[in-house]
Amino acid sequence: MEVTSRGAKDVRITPPDVASQFALETEAPAPEDAGDKSSGDQGQADSAPSDTSGTEASLTDDTEETKIAQTGGTEDIAQTQTAIAVEEEVANQAEVTGYIAAMLTRSEDGEKSFQHLYISDKRQDFGAGKNIQARDALDGSAGNPLLLVVDGGDGAESQGQNESDPRLVNVDVNLNSGVESISGPFTISDVTLGKTDYMEWGRWTQPDVMTSPSGANFLVDNGGYYVFGRTTTNSEISEFAANGKAGTYSGKAHGTYWTEAGGAEMAGAFSADVDFGKKEVKNFGVSVSGGGHQINISGVKGAFQGNSSQFALDPNTSGSVWQIDGQDAPTNKKEAYGSVYGPSGEKIGGVWKLDAPAGPGEAHATGMFEGSR
Repeated sequence: MEVTSRGAKDVRITPPDVASQFALETEAPAPEDAGDKSSGDQGQADSAPSDTSGTEASLTDDTEETKIAQTGGTEDIAQTQTAIAVEEEVANQAEVTGYIAAMLTRSEDGEKSFQHLYISDKRQDFGAGKNIQARDALDGSAGNPLLLVVDGGDGAESQGQNESDPRLVNVDVNLNSGVESISGPFTISDVTLGKTDYMEWGRWTQPDVMTSPSGANFLVDNGGYYVFGRTTTNSEISEFAANGKAGTYSGKAHGTYWTEAGGAEMAGAFSADVDFGKKEVKNFGVSVSGGGHQINISGVKGAFQGNSSQFALDPNTSGSVWQIDGQDAPTNKKEAYGSVYGPSGEKIGGVWKLDAPAGPGEAHATGMFEGSR
């Protein structure tokens, strides 16, 4: 999982430091008649120029000429225009966002047991160094769920890692003594399962033992999942809605059934109907199997959140099915979230989870889905 601020094709998010560097490297040279007036001033972005307190500038959109009314000092017109152009470019670019899901295993005296299942219920910013969160609402208090946090690896070079390496930086666990937080960083191992111009998805683990403050040991040895891509913007979604755009997305799905041996990997199909005019998802379905286990999710409806391209599936959809090995998951133990990606809504992707049946010995599974229209 290369957690980075890269976009699909040539769409990229420009961090502020990159924008500043771009402005410095592309500024125009001083005019020929400037003499030595600008000597030593070029490239000093953090330093205020001298004798410019009375300088006034007017940039207009209806003419190619820039009128400068100067009462003292000088103005680097080219640098100002370049900085404005960079700011506008950054403001108009789509974000790179996505989701993660993971299952936490507890390991004590050579025996392993399921502990928590975390899932992103909202799109997360996948820019380098950003915190990517997943939560377990069942074992957290109301409004304060347990969190699992991954970051993009800024500053990792000082720890002997590549700067782009993602790391698990925090895991909340609910023990008999209360909630404890395990702080990293812990290096993530990942496998890319697929990618297109606008989206990437894969599986990840963190197999090293992580010890809580009270001495309990945990690891992410059963495969978790990630999906991220070039976000379809609000303005693009508005255009789809105005044009009554709708269609069926279909593609692949992957999942992991939790086991003491590190999980049973499952694979299969995904499909869903999307109506942008009505801002709804319907006939959502995921069917995966492997290692003697099967997940069946079908007939689920969902709604887009506001005017955005992200949506949540309704676990209470009448007639819907959420099953692990033929056993129904309780209402509060089944979730799925996703988003549309690409400037024309070319791709769709997200994550899902469910636990069944209720009570001791219950089964646990999580995974991802992706499709094209």
